[in-house]
Amino acid sequence: MSVQDFPIRDQQDVPIWSAIEVKNYKQAIKAVDKRIKKKSSEYLEALKIYIQSRDFAPATEKGHVVVYIEKLRSRAPAFTDYDAIELLDEAFDAVMPNSPDEWANVIGDLRLQRVLAKPKEDEVSKQFFRVCIYKGDLDHAEKIATALQKAYPDKHAYHFWSIATKYLYSLNLKYSEEDRTRWGRLAFAFIGKMAANTQKASSEGKLLPVRSIHTPQELLLLHAITEKYGSVENRLQYLEDPSLGAESKVAKGEWQLWRWKMELLTSSRQWKVLCETSRSLLGRARTKDNAGKLSEARYSDWVVWEGFMRSVKELSQDSISSDEIGPLRRVFYKEVAAHLDPSSGIDKSWRRNASLAKLRFSTGDVSSFVDLAITAQSEVDDTISGILQYLEAYGDATTAYGDLRPTIEALSRSQRAALLSKVIDSRAPAKVNKSTAITKLVNSYKLSYLITSAIPEHESHTLPTYQPHQEVTCDICSKPMAAFCTCCLMELAQAMTKAYTAAIKDNPDVAKELLTTDRHPADDLAILSAMCLIKAAVASDGPRPKIPQIVLATILLEYAWSLSKSNFQILLLLIKLYSCLGCASLAIAAYQRLKSKQIQKDTLSFTLFHRISDLHPHHFAHRPQDYPSGKMMEPMENIVEQQRYYKKANKEMTKNIYGCFQEGSYNSAVQITEAYSILNRSFASIFSVVESGRILRLLLPSKTLTPVICGYDGLTPNAEFHSTTISDTNDYDVFPNFESTRSPRFVSLFDFLVPETSKFQVHASLLSEKLAMLITSEYVSTAQEIGSLIAAFEQLPKENEGGFKNMSFSERITFECSEAMAYTISDLDAQSKTAVYSYGSRLCEKLQQMIEAITTIGEAPPTCQPDLQLLYMGYDLGNVILKLVRYINSRNLKTKKPEYEELATQLIQAVMKKSTAIKKKLDEGGLIDWIVDSLAGSAESTESQALNNAIGDLIDDNFREIWAGEVVESWKDSVEGFSYFKSP
Repeated sequence: MSVQDFPIRDQQDVPIWSAIEVKNYKQAIKAVDKRIKKKSSEYLEALKIYIQSRDFAPATEKGHVVVYIEKLRSRAPAFTDYDAIELLDEAFDAVMPNSPDEWANVIGDLRLQRVLAKPKEDEVSKQFFRVCIYKGDLDHAEKIATALQKAYPDKHAYHFWSIATKYLYSLNLKYSEEDRTRWGRLAFAFIGKMAANTQKASSEGKLLPVRSIHTPQELLLLHAITEKYGSVENRLQYLEDPSLGAESKVAKGEWQLWRWKMELLTSSRQWKVLCETSRSLLGRARTKDNAGKLSEARYSDWVVWEGFMRSVKELSQDSISSDEIGPLRRVFYKEVAAHLDPSSGIDKSWRRNASLAKLRFSTGDVSSFVDLAITAQSEVDDTISGILQYLEAYGDATTAYGDLRPTIEALSRSQRAALLSKVIDSRAPAKVNKSTAITKLVNSYKLSYLITSAIPEHESHTLPTYQPHQEVTCDICSKPMAAFCTCCLMELAQAMTKAYTAAIKDNPDVAKELLTTDRHPADDLAILSAMCLIKAAVASDGPRPKIPQIVLATILLEYAWSLSKSNFQILLLLIKLYSCLGCASLAIAAYQRLKSKQIQKDTLSFTLFHRISDLHPHHFAHRPQDYPSGKMMEPMENIVEQQRYYKKANKEMTKNIYGCFQEGSYNSAVQITEAYSILNRSFASIFSVVESGRILRLLLPSKTLTPVICGYDGLTPNAEFHSTTISDTNDYDVFPNFESTRSPRFVSLFDFLVPETSKFQVHASLLSEKLAMLITSEYVSTAQEIGSLIAAFEQLPKENEGGFKNMSFSERITFECSEAMAYTISDLDAQSKTAVYSYGSRLCEKLQQMIEAITTIGEAPPTCQPDLQLLYMGYDLGNVILKLVRYINSRNLKTKKPEYEELATQLIQAVMKKSTAIKKKLDEGGLIDWIVDSLAGSAESTESQALNNAIGDLIDDNFREIWAGEVVESWKDSVEGFSYFKSP
């Protein structure tokens, strides 16, 4: 702050500000005191406090700042000088930065008092409202908005500022549930009055009053609040009201209102109204206006067709007389025919919806609403030809597979077999010269994959007698299969690899026509082939996947990406595969090859950084040849950047909320607030803290860790408690997925590495990490902190409730040891000498299990992620337990040496012995030849060799050798982290 930042009240203020600018605070204080003795003012008092808050003021002065400002809240009359309050705000931020709750209690309250004292200065009130919103102080922001509303009753916007702020308060989880509910119900009551005033004015033919709903955003806010505090009936009444519904003047064509209406009519089972509404909209969609244009074509949206299908189905089932069923169905098919009429002028994209509706309706499949059985044999006979016709008309669109998948799943096995033969027969020749023809070819292979692999797998897994790894007979090839049929998968992979090779090599003009941001239309063939290989690898009998098949899948995808560098789905699979192979440097290279719009720090960080401390916590020595060395970020740098992202995002969101109020975009403010709440409590935000603590303990063992260093200050309070609401923001749907709609996503197959994230695992990992920080950082723990830790452990679901379901072996052992250590500390805090080691036997048991697991790790490369996790977590656990012993000894309790101290030492030694053996194997050489030989194939089976040959025809020797060299270098880089292991 400088002289120019505040108006000069008096010429005598200039020397004060000049002293502040050159940081001569003693001189500035003397000058202020001299002025105050002559004539005190709010401005001069605040200026003195501001000077005392500067960086070079003594700590005692800073303490005085807080005490003084807090006293101002109870001062009478209220502190009203605008510039003085701004000075006090800066002073408070200087001595108590990043303290939003304390800011609200002190500065927020001062700002509110100023508004109440001078309510007619609306520009100042708006400025104070903005600051409170920016600081997340919704309590005072609401009171300021209400003061503005009362001071300016004729200003429409202020009424909605008050309502919207009340509702935002109800969404903020930092406030108590009782307060949130109270403010939410007040918002509901007030906006209900606004809606009633709108209805009354419209019915009387009058202009809308100030206290009524004027804009679409206000309508959306009405529904947001009513959805939470009202009922479905309330919302439907609003949507059907001529003054508030989707066709009202206020709505101005807001499409979201129609979507809500269709959804609410469905959920309330008002089939007749839904049928009439959807039929009317579809009729309007194909009706030309006076200018001869289809101005309402958007009413052919798929949600409208779904509503029409569902309502006709339900009304048909509810009708007793067959005379009623026929006309209903004829109405549906008549509407379809009208949309498909070549002379209708309807765009192909909207006709596609009509064609798909016809196909879904004929098989009785309205999957977005409910699963229904096929109703008539006559319809079934036409289904296969209908699918083929749809494929012929729309098979050149990437959406065709998703469109047809639910319909095919409703067919019987014999019908699927018949369809498969026709799909294969109708495939275009391999040499095609248009990207649309390649897309149609790709869709036919996707359908083959669905019928041959995905659906049979789902059906076999849902048999009442099915058990994991139990052999059943494959429907397609009649050979034994466990989780997946390896024979069918290898044949599919071979066929799709050959098709991909033909599409790439025989059609070079297609690639030339693509923009740099376009994906190659044949990419999904390579992805599908890799998926088949991954499934075959997972289907192996042992606890680990078959590495040669993982290697084949990885090089196939790496080659495909080299030809289609905008395909982020390939990169996401590569991240997972390189992690599986223990190639962390290649995994992070794939991650950072994602475009900036695809690297979402929160939603995609789980692909790599969720367990980076167990895969590659150290610096990267290896960088791929085609990757710029200066841009490759270290693991800890990524985590720090992620934590910065949360803080920056929170600030940007709160800034944007005020912008929404200025523009009257109240529903947007609600959406931003909801996003802020989710982001602030996400799985990824918690794991950034967990991972940073684990990495710092390994790389900087002598560093004193504090909650701020590890990032705990950025977490929601009590995040380790199972009762605390946290959000799974991981974006699993961005991964490619061609499985049955009823099956788990393909990405879940990567559980063979380490299990997917779960709420239990998030809480358990944070608890383990918090316990480790308390012990290892020499952080002085209080009885209250220890008691809170114990309470959090006790709140987690027990083992028999499925708590450990999503935890790896290493994580489970670490958690159980952490729990035992927490109770040990609790006993220690109570000075109970006899109970200090009461949990020792449990610690010994778990440590022994960890030691045994580490000794069974294979030493030959590759060292997969589960093995690396055992080593890194085992080393960390051993050190944490040794720190526990030192923690106990620091209390000067005369107790015998615990047995688990010796086992912790043995655990660290076992880790070091195994890591030394692994590194020695890597140094022996010959690994590049081993990888190249794996790519060439073996005599394992005819299918395997045929697939290897197909991949060999696609990828040349030079590419394979260079890639194999990168893999070996990445393996060597991964084990460099073992150098941080030290003897206890």
